[in-house]
Amino acid sequence: MSLDHVVLEGTGRPRVVVLGVPSWTQTALPFVEALAAGHPTLAIASMQSDPPEPSWAELCAQVERLVTSFSTEPVDLVGLSFGGALALQCLVRDVLPVRSAVLAVTAARFRARERGLIATLQSIVCSELPARGLVDGLLPMLLSPDFLHRPGYMGVLRAQLEGDLGSARLVWGQRLALLATHDVRRSLGELHRVDRVITAEQDWLFPPSESKLLADGLPNAELRTVPGGHAVWLESRDAFVELVHEAWKHAA
Repeated sequence: MSLDHVVLEGTGRPRVVVLGVPSWTQTALPFVEALAAGHPTLAIASMQSDPPEPSWAELCAQVERLVTSFSTEPVDLVGLSFGGALALQCLVRDVLPVRSAVLAVTAARFRARERGLIATLQSIVCSELPARGLVDGLLPMLLSPDFLHRPGYMGVLRAQLEGDLGSARLVWGQRLALLATHDVRRSLGELHRVDRVITAEQDWLFPPSESKLLADGLPNAELRTVPGGHAVWLESRDAFVELVHEAWKHAA
């Protein structure tokens, strides 16, 4: 068993999308297709893996196997949230053939505040709290207040998350626990292939200040901001996709 993944056919330079938690490749397919824009694309989600409690090194090894079997030429890479942390871990280990990388709503490490939020969320996810209660607590962490007031869209999103929770709670908890050990600050100066860091104005889970520190530590990366909360793949999809495509287009 490996990480949940899907391959889209196309032409041009290959692209790799590393999704966050909670994300499944099938439910994220419209977002992945927008990023792919007709290019051959590998999308990876971290909601399924073997062994059940992998380390960063083990997850990176799984990503390496998927990417090297997908493409023999350098890829354009984007990682979001937990996927951004995983992409960073892979870049630090230099296990991927990457031409240009974009990192979004993530950080080089998480402060005590964010680690506290992650630990709280982990304990809630692994508790016996009914799925509806968990979803109602999770959504304000991911989305801005304005987005929470869209009842039709939020109803669909609640139903989707509640359905996913049945088989995924343990994996969610494991991934959240792994974030507490994420710290690549000492290696940022070596990551010359990261061209852009994207943050969200109202992301209080991984705030813009941490994205700025990440961008400042990278030799060639510029920081760009989109509206909304942490879940840029929902709130600011079009603006986000445009910024990713722009970074890849202008990469050396």
